[in-house]
Amino acid sequence: MNRDSMVRFFKELKEKPYALPVYSLTTVAVTLPLIFGVDLCLMNVLAGMMAILVPYKIYGDKDLKKVFYSGALAIVIISLIGSVYHVHILYGQEVEVLESEHLEGYLDILYGRGDTVFEGTVSIKGEVDVNQVFLNLTYQSPDDPMKEDTISYELAPDGDLYGNSIVTDREAIFNHHFALNYSEGNETFWEETDGSFGPVTLSRGNTFVSIMIIRSIVPFLFFLPLLGLLWWLGYMRKSKEVGKDVLEEKESRLEHYCDSCGEDLSKEMKVCPRCGEELED
Repeated sequence: MNRDSMVRFFKELKEKPYALPVYSLTTVAVTLPLIFGVDLCLMNVLAGMMAILVPYKIYGDKDLKKVFYSGALAIVIISLIGSVYHVHILYGQEVEVLESEHLEGYLDILYGRGDTVFEGTVSIKGEVDVNQVFLNLTYQSPDDPMKEDTISYELAPDGDLYGNSIVTDREAIFNHHFALNYSEGNETFWEETDGSFGPVTLSRGNTFVSIMIIRSIVPFLFFLPLLGLLWWLGYMRKSKEVGKDVLEEKESRLEHYCDSCGEDLSKEMKVCPRCGEELED
């Protein structure tokens, strides 16, 4: 297909009843590969932008109603596919051994329910006067999404290991890390491992819904203002054109009037219909 054929195809497509699905599916096809190469925040921004750029620029359709409907459909499809992928990645993570100078610990399983028993186990490296060992779980506060809450479980000594069976009694996606309180002489010190994902006590269905809401709302926060900006620019351009036409009409009327009485006249008139004055050519 040469360039002229493609241009003709795009022009003809605008009038077809299947134009909106084509716009939407093209947006999805262009945007989805980015899911695997960019982070979630950037993906949401790109989805909102591409939902406008594809129909408006690639297909050249300036009908903002069609851009809105096709873009909204594309965002929903992208959000569905992206949420499924995100849940798959989230629930595909494996147990990670966490270490610090004197600690080496792990959580035996990562996935369960609110009543699932999770086992935290830590071994102490080197000669340390141990006071307490903790497994700390952090999760998003239900009262403040910008805040993290922490639950601490003390691990009991069992030979050379420290461990405990824990039940979270709540549905959430947690991160965990281990902490050690130890003494050297008369001084007390704290030491923590890096954090890691898990445990997860939230069902896949609820996780999918939570991610889907975020993946749907955020792109619309970029999509709708951009669409509004296009509408405003079009409105201003149309107002300017209408104003220009009105001005030209007024100027035309000013050029054809009766010198005696000021009556507006058409170019073809030879005699003023109001005062009877003969008009000069």
